[in-house]
Amino acid sequence: GNLVVNVSHTNVICHGGVDGTAAAVISGGVAPVSIAWSPGGSPAPVITGLGPGWINCTVTDTDGCTAMDSALVEEPWPVTVQAVPDTAICAGASITVGATATGGTGGHTFDWTPAGPVIVPQATAYYSVTATDAQGCTSAADSMQVSVASAVVPDITWSDTAGCTPLCITFGAQPATALAFAWDFGDGTTAATALVDHCFTSGGSFTVSLAVTDSAGCPGSITLPGLVQAISSPVVVLSAWPAV
Repeated sequence: GNLVVNVSHTNVICHGGVDGTAAAVISGGVAPVSIAWSPGGSPAPVITGLGPGWINCTVTDTDGCTAMDSALVEEPWPVTVQAVPDTAICAGASITVGATATGGTGGHTFDWTPAGPVIVPQATAYYSVTATDAQGCTSAADSMQVSVASAVVPDITWSDTAGCTPLCITFGAQPATALAFAWDFGDGTTAATALVDHCFTSGGSFTVSLAVTDSAGCPGSITLPGLVQAISSPVVVLSAWPAV
C-alpha cells in the first residue's frame, strides 16, 4: 500500500519549556522505512525535549517512496501575577491581601511571602506573591507594600476632678488634631468636640472615657475609672421656730 505517516504530539506544559513530544505512526510502503525529523534530524519514531514550533517528519521506504506529516507543538501563555495596589492599615488591624493571575493552564493558586493572604502586620512591610497554574507552572513574583499607621494613644486633660455639685469641669482631648471625638462622662451624657465644658449635677464617682479617630481613620481610646468625684451639695431647709 501507499506509504503514509501520521504525527501525533504533546504540547509544552509551561511557557518556555522543552518538554513537548512527537511520535510517527507509519503504514504502507516497503520495509525497511527510514525516518527523518526536522528540525533535529533524529531517526527515532518518537522524539522528546521539544520546544514550541512546527516539527516535520519525512519517511522513506526501500523503493524510495516518501511521505511527510507535520505537527505544531504549542505552549501556554506565561503565568503572570499582579498584587493589589499598596495599601495602609491601622496598627493592630488585619487585612486580606489579594492578587490576580493570567496565563498558564486552568485555575491559579497563590503563595504569599510572608504568609498570607490574611495578615496582621506589626510594622510596614512588603508582601510578595507568586501564582501557580493547574500544571504547576509558576509566575515571577510581584509585591505590594502594606503601611502600618502608628497606634493612636489619646489622652485627657481636665481642670478639676473633685468638688461639690454642680461640679463643672473643662475636659480636653489629645491629640486635638484628631478628626472625631466621642466622650462619655459616666453620668449618661456624651460630647463630640475636642474641648468640652461639662457639669456633674449629681454626686458620685464617674468614669470618663474618650475615643478618637485620627486623620488616617485609625481609632484609639482611653478610660479613666473614677476620675471624677462629685459630692452632693447639702440641701438647706429653712424653718421658723416657734412655728408661726
